[in-house]
Amino acid sequence: MYVCDHYPEEGIVASGTRQVVKFSLKLPEANDQSAKTINLVIHSNDKRNPQVLCTAKANVKQAFKVVPKRVNQTFYDEFDLKEFTFDVTVAPTSSEMNPDEIAYSYDQQKLKLEQKSVVDDALKLTFRSSESQDMHSLVKFLDPKSGFSSWVPVSLHLKEELTIYPSKLILDPADSSQTFEVTIVNQRPEQQLKDIQLVNPGKHTKIDKITNLGLNKKRIRVTLNDWRQIDYPLSNCQLLCSVNLN
Repeated sequence: MYVCDHYPEEGIVASGTRQVVKFSLKLPEANDQSAKTINLVIHSNDKRNPQVLCTAKANVKQAFKVVPKRVNQTFYDEFDLKEFTFDVTVAPTSSEMNPDEIAYSYDQQKLKLEQKSVVDDALKLTFRSSESQDMHSLVKFLDPKSGFSSWVPVSLHLKEELTIYPSKLILDPADSSQTFEVTIVNQRPEQQLKDIQLVNPGKHTKIDKITNLGLNKKRIRVTLNDWRQIDYPLSNCQLLCSVNLN
């Protein structure tokens, strides 16, 4: 919360006179997220302008600027996630501040500092994820002298390239030939879902129909004929598909 004091609290301004209203704003913290705005409503007996809205905004003087403001990246391959690095640059707003004076902290279990350097009077940090899964963390910065602080949220997402649903099918033991539908979705928006084929389908399994549901989504209808004659158990088998992406 912030405190807003103003004097006088209320009053009437006579015609042809002037009244000065003084405001005092207190910001909760000295960081780049602490900007606050208040509105002052002035009522008038002027029918054309019954009220006037005045806005007052307070900002913390930034000791340094951080680029980027956040890191948000999605990966579809674990190797790409492990190889991904990102830079955070912290530039003092005053020539009197030495970039090495800026303190920083991060979760060392989630992020690894690859390199630290000073380039063009700015602190540059290069990070790599320490995890091979979804990761959310913060890189924090602080000017010990002024108390000004800032932080960079880091979100790295690892998703499967293809999603197939339903993920599980239950066969009716009373029916020797069964047909079911499976929807395949390509999660990469920049790639088009092309051909779909069964891997080693054998004589009992075939794709009857493929329906396009968009560039990245297809529905396939698969038939199992005389599946009870298959000489391997179907209680925990997998339906394998070969997908061509362009």
